[in-house]
Amino acid sequence: MHSFGDDRRYFIYNNNLGCVDKSYCTSGTDLPHSPPAVGRRAVYKRNLQFGCCDTDLCNNKMPSELTPTTCPSGTHEFKDGQVHVCYYLLKQERNADDGSKACADTFHGGKLAYIPSRAADEFIKSSLGSEFAGDHSGTFIGVFDKEHELSFVDTDGSPQVFFDWRHGQPNDPNVNDPIREPAQDCVRMFPIDREHFTWQDKPCEQLAWTLCSINIHK
Repeated sequence: MHSFGDDRRYFIYNNNLGCVDKSYCTSGTDLPHSPPAVGRRAVYKRNLQFGCCDTDLCNNKMPSELTPTTCPSGTHEFKDGQVHVCYYLLKQERNADDGSKACADTFHGGKLAYIPSRAADEFIKSSLGSEFAGDHSGTFIGVFDKEHELSFVDTDGSPQVFFDWRHGQPNDPNVNDPIREPAQDCVRMFPIDREHFTWQDKPCEQLAWTLCSINIHK
């Protein structure tokens, strides 16, 4: 991928690839569209392999900001009403910030896992359960209370409404001792815990596996 620079007109939306370098769309001919500004070419081009590309969809989006419309190969697709999420597990140990970056690097739109309901939680246990073999440190998911203690939010900053806490959790000591470090502001799922896949609040700086999701529709 070439340097983005400041001129986002050089990036074109492709139905298969998301927001990509214009070199993907240089073959073929321009498609009819509303007249461009005087002296400028039409924004639509037909690519013989990938179809129609449209810069309008990318004017204010970088590649990492675009979300796929279908689950990529290698992910586990969950649908429940309007919710449409693709889950995948990264087994290298990372802190929460590095895990979040790895989610995005693995697939466009990837984030720490969004778990909105009991149905989604059960889906993870049933569909990915065997993948957690060997996880002894828990797995980061997309639930945090960094801004306000015990006010948990998801990766988009929306209030987290579903929880599957282990007995006695959350138990961040910072609730009673605000200057104590490290704060337990991230949440990990513990597959081999005696309460099986329940959640615990843990320091974000510690190393653990990462459960990711692509939130096609929340």
